[in-house]
Amino acid sequence: MMKPEEARQRILEIFRYLPFIKLEIDEVQNLAFPKLTLDDQRNLDDESDKEEHSETKKSEPKGKLNSPVLRLKDGLEQASNKLRFGATANEEWRDTILFSRDTVTRKSPNSRSSKGEPFWSEGDPINRSSSAFEDWFANTLLDRIQDGTRRHKVAITGAPGCGKSSLVKYAMSAFSADLEHRNIVFSRFEFLKFWDHWHVEGGDITVSLRHYMSFIHCRDLVLSYFFQFVGGNGFRLKRNFEQQVDLEQCLIHLAREMVINSGRDTEGIIGGDTDRDRDRKVKSSPEYLLLHHVVSSAQQGNAHLKDYLQGLRHSKRKSLIEVLWERRTLVTVFDGMDALNVEDAVQNTQKWTAIKEIILRRKDLSVPESFRQMGVAVKADSIVIMRRNTMAFLRNDPELEDPIGITRVYKVENIDGLSAIVSVVSRSTRFIGDAKDLSEDEKKKFVQAVVSISQRIFIAIARGHGPRVAASIIYGVFDGNLRELFDFISRSLSRYIDEVIALKDLDGEILFGDTATFVEEVERECTGYLRRKSYRIVEMLLFEGPSFENQLKLGGIRRTQMRVRKNRRAKGFVDNIFNYHEQGPMMNLDTHSLLEKIRVVQCLENANMTQAELEDALKNNFGYLPQDIYSLLMFLTKSNLIAAEITADPEDEDIYDFLYSSTVRSKLIMSSLIQNMAYLEHIFHKTKFPKKLIQHISDKPKDKVGAESWAARSLNNVFILLCYLRHVEQNAPSQQVANPELRVFDSMHESVSRSIAGIVDEAGLNKALDAQIDVDGELESEYSEGAADRIAPDAFVRLSSTYSVWKRGGCVPTSQRVQPLEPTR
Repeated sequence: MMKPEEARQRILEIFRYLPFIKLEIDEVQNLAFPKLTLDDQRNLDDESDKEEHSETKKSEPKGKLNSPVLRLKDGLEQASNKLRFGATANEEWRDTILFSRDTVTRKSPNSRSSKGEPFWSEGDPINRSSSAFEDWFANTLLDRIQDGTRRHKVAITGAPGCGKSSLVKYAMSAFSADLEHRNIVFSRFEFLKFWDHWHVEGGDITVSLRHYMSFIHCRDLVLSYFFQFVGGNGFRLKRNFEQQVDLEQCLIHLAREMVINSGRDTEGIIGGDTDRDRDRKVKSSPEYLLLHHVVSSAQQGNAHLKDYLQGLRHSKRKSLIEVLWERRTLVTVFDGMDALNVEDAVQNTQKWTAIKEIILRRKDLSVPESFRQMGVAVKADSIVIMRRNTMAFLRNDPELEDPIGITRVYKVENIDGLSAIVSVVSRSTRFIGDAKDLSEDEKKKFVQAVVSISQRIFIAIARGHGPRVAASIIYGVFDGNLRELFDFISRSLSRYIDEVIALKDLDGEILFGDTATFVEEVERECTGYLRRKSYRIVEMLLFEGPSFENQLKLGGIRRTQMRVRKNRRAKGFVDNIFNYHEQGPMMNLDTHSLLEKIRVVQCLENANMTQAELEDALKNNFGYLPQDIYSLLMFLTKSNLIAAEITADPEDEDIYDFLYSSTVRSKLIMSSLIQNMAYLEHIFHKTKFPKKLIQHISDKPKDKVGAESWAARSLNNVFILLCYLRHVEQNAPSQQVANPELRVFDSMHESVSRSIAGIVDEAGLNKALDAQIDVDGELESEYSEGAADRIAPDAFVRLSSTYSVWKRGGCVPTSQRVQPLEPTR
């Protein structure tokens, strides 16, 4: 085998002077994934429609169940859960709810300030600040509802996880007195609860909708009629019903109305010689007993009321609604439409059909059928809460002849990522047993330490081998989705603790002691770890399990468009931005499917565009269009690499179009990750290449081959990626070469070459190893001493083999001779 020093020099020259390759049209059309095999022989590259394998079980931190890492993890998880209406006190809402202009000082995260304007202005996001939101809710939305001139026209939109539902629940709690004064009742329709019910039970969606609507309307009218909302303490009987005799008279009155509405008086309930005689007959009626049971159930708690109402027949709930509505304005809030996926809309699934049915029929669903049949005029309105993308799909659905009728859209802006971290960590002290009793100063130190650890985890994303990126991109990578953000932090922290325990770097008493001491120690030790192991954090972004998986799954072509589904094996947050979406044969060499997604994202980085504008930008900048740009845009939207919303024609409000924009996630990929070895070496196996370039590749996941073998294989794999990437960029469509600032090869080549020098260069790797020696002289690296001497020769053999395969297959021009790749004789 070649000597390590010679291998190092040859590898550095190889990456300095990459060989040029050539491919014919039939070779470019024959695309495939590089092989990556597991010991159980499961083919991770299978893109068929076979049943999905069960999800990978999430790894748990090692140690006892009462260990501080588990207490911390559970506390953060509980603190990042959605707050519940009726179970959360107004004070907690105000302390917890975040607004888009809320910021924290990075060096002192315990102080939070809001820079938003105190009043809401037309066109602004409704969540700029607490005072602006309250101004919008009280003086714009409620005034509009009371005015009643343009009902069922309002939607609230925003990115997933940005807090749309929480804002509405917060307003319902904080403004309960104002709502009661104005006789306005909010009734929340939660799509997933409805969907689980009717989809599992089956039956006609229209019937199921009618039954579910009668349940939520009856629930909220009962509470509004008889009870006073008291924030997190739930509901209590209104003062005028505190005396049993007053409540009884009210129930008698309502029961009599129900009898009249039913059209029956078989026992002379309404008539009678005296008031006492009439009341006695009413109290013996089924209607009175029904009302009595409803109020009694509500007095036991909201859960008891819901259970009782769910057990009633639809006709019984309907009769209750008819007498409880009275002079109230009932506003149905259609929430949870975020359940829609891109493939649901593209493929017209049952879920998409249900969502369309609900939104298109929201006016009828907001008023009981009996009222409509009798021509009874009641005050009813509705608000739809959905993602921007859902709104876009609705307004562009070719099967909808009628516009959806939403003319007023209020937007919710993403919140600051660091502010979200501070807020959740502060709340977590309420759920961590041994943190509850800390003094205020100790709690501040605890919060500071956990936030500091979280900050360092995020900063480590951009360290790796790629360039550093702006803090706004790092902290915004989850687009305000707290569930994803803290799932990522928990994964990273658990991975760190696992390794620290394995290396015995923390004292046993600390590992199983109190949470505050543990956090303090972790903060002190994690800085060096994260600096050394920043690639681990990138891996946490990409996957949890044996290997990286693309986020989406393709199942063949349907209606000339991609059939896109969620890949259930994917456990990462960031997707592969290179080609894994190409379905059919390309028409010519100019198609460039490897970079299709990258080119779209590049065009959208500096400006939001409609599809027509985007097509012009692609032609002007790169000289070509993707073969199926509509499906490609849906694909990018589904993987959260671009966002889509609707824009109205300024001259005609009934004409709408998609408006596409880049996301923070795609900006992170473009500015850092595509130049990062930790990203490239994992997505390589999930990218489609011409089969001729990768037919000789057969790898195993990193945990199966070991770090050193994986490093050697990665050098060969990234070599293939770079050579093919340069071939694609230099194969200029229509003789048009992309502007230098839009080319990705040069920056990737430079960054990857630096990374490779650090892997195979003895001085570079030894320097890295020296930096990883702890106080006891033990190495904290996944590489053992002398690793560079083993990696370099192994990598050179693989690079040489690849070059030989290419040369025999005619992928390298015969006139080209690359000396470093020629094997020694």
